[in-house]
Amino acid sequence: MYDWLTSLMPAGIAFILAVQRWANPFLDQLFLTATYLGTATFLIPMVAFVFWCVDRRIGQNLAYLILVSDYINAFLKNTLRLPRPAGEGLRVLRPETSPGFPSGHAQEAVAVWGYLAAEIRRPLAWALACVIILLVSFSRIYIGVHFPHDVIGGLLLGIVILWIYLRVASALAAQWWGLPTRIQVILAVGIPLILWLAHPAEQVTMSGEVTLLYPSAAAARDMGFLMGISLGLIAERRWVRFQVQAPWWQRTLRFVLGSLIVVLFWQGPKLIIPEEVGHLLASVLRLLRYILTGIAAMWWAPWLFVRLGLAQSEPTLTDQRR
Repeated sequence: MYDWLTSLMPAGIAFILAVQRWANPFLDQLFLTATYLGTATFLIPMVAFVFWCVDRRIGQNLAYLILVSDYINAFLKNTLRLPRPAGEGLRVLRPETSPGFPSGHAQEAVAVWGYLAAEIRRPLAWALACVIILLVSFSRIYIGVHFPHDVIGGLLLGIVILWIYLRVASALAAQWWGLPTRIQVILAVGIPLILWLAHPAEQVTMSGEVTLLYPSAAAARDMGFLMGISLGLIAERRWVRFQVQAPWWQRTLRFVLGSLIVVLFWQGPKLIIPEEVGHLLASVLRLLRYILTGIAAMWWAPWLFVRLGLAQSEPTLTDQRR
C-alpha cells in the first residue's frame, strides 16, 4: 500500500499546483477558514456548546466520535508515515508537522458534520454538511498540506467510522451505564492509558528534519480527553445531572462561563510548565492537562451551572417518589 500511495505523489503535486494557479487573497482566506473547522480550537468549543446548551446526548456522542476518529487517524498516519506535499512552486499556507495519509481534517469533517446531519434528519442539514465537508476537504489541497489521495482516504475512512458509530453508539452507551460505577471508573482510566501506550511513535517533521517521539503527544491529548470526559460524565451523572432546557440567556451565560473554565484547564497549565522538560514528562503533563480539561467540561462546569442557577438538576428516583 505504501508503494502504491507514493506512486501517486507526482500526479498529486501536479494537481495541487494546478489548483494553486487560481489562488488569490479571497480564496486564501476562504480555505484557511474552512480548514479551521477541522482544528481542536474549533471542535472543542463546538462540542462543549452542544453538550451544555443544546443536547447532552448529542454533545457527548460528538466528543467520543471525534476522539475515536482522531486516534484512528493519528495511528494510521504514524504507522504508514507518508510524506506531505513538497516541491518547487508549492504554496503551504498552514504548515503541518505530522505525516500526510489519511487527511484528518477530511475524516473528521465527515464524522462530525455527518453525525450532526444524521441527528437533525433534515435535507437542509445534509446539504449544509456536504458543503462543509467539501470545503474542508478541498481546503487541505488548496493550502498545500495534502495530496488528493490523502483527502480521498480521509473521506472514505470518515464514512466508515461514522457508519459504524451510528450503529453501535446507542447500544454501547446502554451497556456502559448498566455497569457498576467502579467498573466504569476502571475502564475509563484503563482503556485510554492502554491506547496511549499502544500508539506508535509520533513522527514530527520540522525544517526538513524528521523526529520520532514516544509516547505520542497527539495520543496523550486524545486519550487524556477520553479519560477526562468519561470520568467527568460518570461524576456528573452521579452528583449533578444538569438539564439543558432553559431560557436562551441562561444557555448563553453557561457557554461563556463554561468556556472560561475549560480554557483555564486547557491552556492555563501551559503558562507554568517549563518549555525545557523532556519529551516523556511533557507527554505525561499533556495527558494530565487534557484529563483535567475533560473533567472540567463534563463535571465541574455543569456543577457550577446548577450552583449558580443557570441550570436545573434532573430529579432522582428518590425525589420522584416524594
